[in-house]
Amino acid sequence: MLLRSSNIRGDDVHQILTRRASTALLTVLAVVGGVLAGSPAQAADPPSLTSVTVAPTTVAAPGTAQVTYTAEGPPVALADAVFVDDRGVQHKVVLTPGSTGAGTLTVPTGTETSTWRLGSVRLRSEPDLITKVCGTFWALRVSDCTVTRDLSAGDVTVRGMTPEYDAPQLASVTVSPAAPLVVGPERQANLAWTLRSPAPDLAYVSARFTNRSTGQVGVILDSRDPVALAAGRFGGWVAGGTPNGLYDLTSFMLCDKSFNCAEYHPDGSVTLARGARTPTGAQPTFSGTFDVNSDPPVLTSIRLAAPTVLVGKPVVVSYAVQNRQATLDGVRLLYTYQGDGLRDVEVRRLDAPRTGTISQVMDRIGLYHLDSIVVHNGYTPALEYRSDGTVVNLRFNQVVGTHQFDLRSLDIRVIPKPPKLTARAWARGARIDFNPGMDDDIGNITGYEMVAEPGHHVSRVTGINLYTAYVKGLTAGTKYTVKVTSLSAAGPGPATTFTVTPMLTSNVVGIGDLNRDRHGDLVALRRDWTHTFGYWGNGKGGFSGGVRNIADVVPGTRILPAGDLTGDGQPDLIAEHVGRLELYQGTNGGFLTDPTIASTGWSSMRFITGGGDFSGDGRADVLGVTPTGVLNLYAGNGRGKVATGRQIGSGWQTMTSVFMTADFNGDRTRDILAVDQAGVLWLYPGNGKGGFRGVRSKVGTGWNTLGSVGPLGDFTGDGKADVVGITMAVSSGFMPVTAPGACMPGA
Repeated sequence: MLLRSSNIRGDDVHQILTRRASTALLTVLAVVGGVLAGSPAQAADPPSLTSVTVAPTTVAAPGTAQVTYTAEGPPVALADAVFVDDRGVQHKVVLTPGSTGAGTLTVPTGTETSTWRLGSVRLRSEPDLITKVCGTFWALRVSDCTVTRDLSAGDVTVRGMTPEYDAPQLASVTVSPAAPLVVGPERQANLAWTLRSPAPDLAYVSARFTNRSTGQVGVILDSRDPVALAAGRFGGWVAGGTPNGLYDLTSFMLCDKSFNCAEYHPDGSVTLARGARTPTGAQPTFSGTFDVNSDPPVLTSIRLAAPTVLVGKPVVVSYAVQNRQATLDGVRLLYTYQGDGLRDVEVRRLDAPRTGTISQVMDRIGLYHLDSIVVHNGYTPALEYRSDGTVVNLRFNQVVGTHQFDLRSLDIRVIPKPPKLTARAWARGARIDFNPGMDDDIGNITGYEMVAEPGHHVSRVTGINLYTAYVKGLTAGTKYTVKVTSLSAAGPGPATTFTVTPMLTSNVVGIGDLNRDRHGDLVALRRDWTHTFGYWGNGKGGFSGGVRNIADVVPGTRILPAGDLTGDGQPDLIAEHVGRLELYQGTNGGFLTDPTIASTGWSSMRFITGGGDFSGDGRADVLGVTPTGVLNLYAGNGRGKVATGRQIGSGWQTMTSVFMTADFNGDRTRDILAVDQAGVLWLYPGNGKGGFRGVRSKVGTGWNTLGSVGPLGDFTGDGKADVVGITMAVSSGFMPVTAPGACMPGA
C-alpha cells in the first residue's frame, strides 16, 4: 500500500520497504489458494477487456487525456482505470459502463514532471463479477489482480514542475503538558514544532511515543489539519485503555505535499521515504515526555464543618480525593433547594488540591438537600457519587461502582441572620422597625418572634416582607429585655436583643373647641396609618356624631395640642416628625394639610407637650423633657414659632408620661401632670410664670395599666380640667376616662 495524496498515512512510510515482498507473497498465496479451492462447475464468466487506449500520451500540466476501453462478455456496470506516478501516487479515472466506455484523466496545475504509468483497468458486471487487468509493474504491488499484461502503451508522459525532493527540516519539537502533568481520555497531549526553513507545503505530521517501562509504542498522534500545520502545533487525544505510565517521544515525522517525508529521532538519526534527500543542518532538539493515567479520582472523605449557617455567610466543606496528580479539575456538590425543588445550587471548588476545603457563601435562606458529589481530575471522565449509593461515569452515564457516603449528613440549613432593627417605646409595649440589608434575603423570612422579659411576653408576626412589628402587653415604666428572632422554613435565626421601657403615649388629646360648637373636642392619631381623627365632644363627657378624618397627611410619630400657637383664635396641632416640630394650623373643623416648621432638633426628646400659655405672657408655649430628664420651656411667639428652651426642672426621666393640662387645681394657672413608673399620677401646680408653685401632690394610682394618657380640657362641661386615658383592652377605638381634680383611672 502506498501513500496517497488525499490520505497520507504514517504506517505507509514506516512499512514501505517491506510491502513489496509481502504483496508478492500474497499474490502467490492467492493463486495457490485459488487452485486448491477449485472453481465452481458453472460459474459465470466476468467481462473481458479487449482493448484500452490513451490519447494523447503526452500532457502538459494542466491538461487532460482521454482513456477508452472495449470489453466482451456480460455488460459492464462499473469501470475505472488507475495511473501511478513516479512517487507512487495513484490517480483514478472513472470510466463509463457498457461494452465500450471512456473517461478523462485530469492533470492539475502544479503537477510535477513525471511518467504516469497505467497500473490497472477494472471492469465489474452483475452480480459482482470483476476483472482487474494489471500492468506487470503494478501486479507486484497489489494482490487483487485477475489478469496481468503489458499496459505500457497507455502510459502518459506529464510535463510540469521540476520535482523537488527536499524533506521538511525539523529544528525542534516539544510536547505538553510535560510530566508531572497527566494526560488521559479527557485531556489532550499537545505538540509544537519549529522548522529550520519555511515549509508552506507541509501536508502531514506524526509523532510516536514509547512507554518507558515496556518499550512498546503506545501512543501515535498525527494531523493533516492545514490550520494546525501552518501554526506548527496541534493537540491529540490519548486513546482510552492506553496503559498508564511515562511516554517518551521517540520519532517525529514530517511530510510535504510532494510526499517527501523525513522521520526524526532523538538520537539524531533520520529515516527517509519516497526518495527524499537527507536534511542538512544541526540535530533537532526533542522535549517530549508526558504521563498517561486512565485512573479516575476516588473520593475518600467529605464532611461539613457545620450543617447550619447564616445567610450571607460561607458553608465550609472539607474533602479528600485519591488522585495521581496533585491538582483536581474540580469538586462539586450538587444540591436541590427546597424552596423551588430545582437542582440548581452548586457548592464547588475549581482547580482544587487533592485534600482541602470548599468555602462558599450561601445567599438564600432555606434547606438544601445534597443529590450528588462530582469529582473530576481533568484527564479522565468525571465521577458522580449519587445519593442512592451509586458511582456513575458521567462521560458514558454508566454505573461503575458503589460508595458508602451518607449524603444526607451533608444537607445544609441556611437560617436568617440576627435581624437588623430599630426599636422604641410604645403604648404598653415597643414598636420594632426592621431594616434588612441586601444580603438578608428578606423574601424567605416568614415572620418574627419577640420575647420580652420579665414576664416572658411572647409576640409573633408572620408573613413575607414584613418591616414593622409590635411587642404588646407590657407594663409602662418597667424595663424589659426583648429578644427578636427571624423565622423561616429552615428554622429561626439567632436573636437581636434590645431593652425598652414602655411609656404612656399622648396620641389621644383634647384639642379645644375645634368645630366651634363651644364644646371641647378630641383628636387621636392612629400611628400605623399616620392619620389624625377628630371626635366632637357634646359638652357632657360624650361625643356627638361619628369619627372624622381631619388631617390625612400628618406623618408625625407623636402629636400634642398646641393651643392657639399662631394667635388666630383657632386651636392648632403639633406633630413631631423626624426631629421637626411641625405645626398644623387649625381651621373650622380641621387643620391645614401643609404644616409649617415651628422648631427643629426634637427627635431625642423623651416627652413633648403643649396646649396653652404656661409662661403667663398670653401666648401658647411648648414643654419638652430631654433624655436626661431636664424639663425645658419653649416660649411661643404667637406666630407659630417657639423660642430656644430654658430649663425649668430636672429629674423627669423616671416618668412614663408628662403633659401640660389646663387649670387642674383651680388656681387659674396651667399645671403639669406626670405618671411615674409605679403608675402614680402626680400634679405639679404651675405658678403662671413658667415655673411651679409648692410641691407636687399625688392625684391618682394605677395609671401604668393604660396605653395612653393625655390632657382633655373641660370635656364634661363642669368647668374643670379633665384627663383622658385609653385602655389596651379594646382592639379597636378607645375608651376615654375623664377625671376632674384628683382622680383614679376609670373614675
